[in-house]
Amino acid sequence: MKNKKEKIFFISHDSSQTGAPILLLRLIELLCKYDKYDIELLLVRGGVLENKFRLLLPVTTLKSHIYGKTRNIVRRVFEYLRYRIRLYKVINRTREFDLVFNNTIANGKILRQIKTKGTPVISYIHELDSVINEFNRFGEANRTIQFSDLVVCPSRAVADNLIKKYDLSSEKTDFLPYFISNDRANKISEEEKNTWLNRLGIPSGKFYVGGMGTATYRKGIDLFAEVCRKVVSIDQEICFVWIGDFVDAATKEKMEADANDLFKSNSFFLTGALPMNTANPGFLDIFFLSSREDPYPLVVLEAARMKIPTLYFKNTGGIQEFIEPDAGWGIDSIDTSLAAEKIVALKNNRNEINTRGNLAFLKLCRMHADENRVFSEFDRIVKKMLNNNVN
Repeated sequence: MKNKKEKIFFISHDSSQTGAPILLLRLIELLCKYDKYDIELLLVRGGVLENKFRLLLPVTTLKSHIYGKTRNIVRRVFEYLRYRIRLYKVINRTREFDLVFNNTIANGKILRQIKTKGTPVISYIHELDSVINEFNRFGEANRTIQFSDLVVCPSRAVADNLIKKYDLSSEKTDFLPYFISNDRANKISEEEKNTWLNRLGIPSGKFYVGGMGTATYRKGIDLFAEVCRKVVSIDQEICFVWIGDFVDAATKEKMEADANDLFKSNSFFLTGALPMNTANPGFLDIFFLSSREDPYPLVVLEAARMKIPTLYFKNTGGIQEFIEPDAGWGIDSIDTSLAAEKIVALKNNRNEINTRGNLAFLKLCRMHADENRVFSEFDRIVKKMLNNNVN
C-alpha cells in the first residue's frame, strides 16, 4: 500500500511576473516532477502567471488582477463580497492540509486566520527592510513573522535582518535555495543576439550592459542611468539596456526623459515589460545590479544561467553570497563613478568576463540548478516542521 501523501497548501500574494511568484512557480514545477505531495495554491491576487500555475495544480484566486479598479460602486461591493466568501471557504479548508507554505512577507492577515484552524505554517521570506517596512504600515510583516511556525530564507542577509530587527529567533529560521533550471544555459549565438537586438530596436556591434526588473528607486534605476551617463562621456560604444516595466507613471516619465536625452548616442534603452523568457538577458555582455537593496535577486541568477557575470554594489543584500569571490565584481560602496570606471575597464577585458561568466554558471549549477539538492532541502524542511508539530 502506498504511503499517504502529505498535503501542502501554498499561498502567493499575487501572480505577477516578478521575482517571488516566478520563484514559487519554479519550485512548484519541481515538486510536481517528484510527485511526493498533494499540493494546492491560493493566489491572493491574479496576474499574468495565473494560468501557468493552473496548468500545474488546483488554484483558488481571491481577487482578480483588476480587483478594486472599477468605479462602479455596485460592482465594487460585489467584488468585495465575493472575495470575503472565497476567503472564508479557503480558511476553513486549510484544516484539511498538513502544512501551509506561505510565499513572501505580505500575507500576515491571512496567516492570522489560518492559525486559528491549527495548521502549521512555513513562510518563505524574500524581503529586506524597504519592502518589509512598506507592508508593515498595515502590520502585515509583523503578522507574518508572528503567525509562522518556521521562516525559511534564500540568503544569510535576509535571515540576519529578520533576527536582528524583527525579533525572529534563529531557532525559528532555516534556508531554502532558489531553484533555477539550467536547460537553456548557454550564451546565445551572434545570430540570435542580433535577432534580439533588432527586435528591441537596439543597434548591434556595441558592448551591452544590462539591468532587469521593475524599475524602482530600490532597484536603483536612477543609479543605472547615472552610470550610463558617466560611461557614455568616456566611451559611446558601451550601451545600457534596462529590461522591465515601471513601478509607476512618474518613474516611467523620468526614465523615458533620460532615455531620450541619451538616445542621441544610442547608449540607453528601456525595453519595457517583456514576456517571461529565461533568455531575455542573453544578449548582454555583463549584468549591472544597480540595486540599493536586494535580498537575493533572481535576475543575477538568470544572467549566470546565460554565463553572464554581474557587477554590483556591496553590502546591499544577499547576492554577494553568490557572486563573491569569482562570479562577478563588487563595488565597495554605492559609487557611480567607480561603477562607471569598472565597466569601461571591463569592455576591454573579454577574457575576464568569459572566465567569471563561466564560473557564475558553474556556481548556479551547484547551488541552484541541482534538482535533487533543492527538492531534498524542501523535503527536509517539511519533515522538520511536521515532526515538530507532532511533538
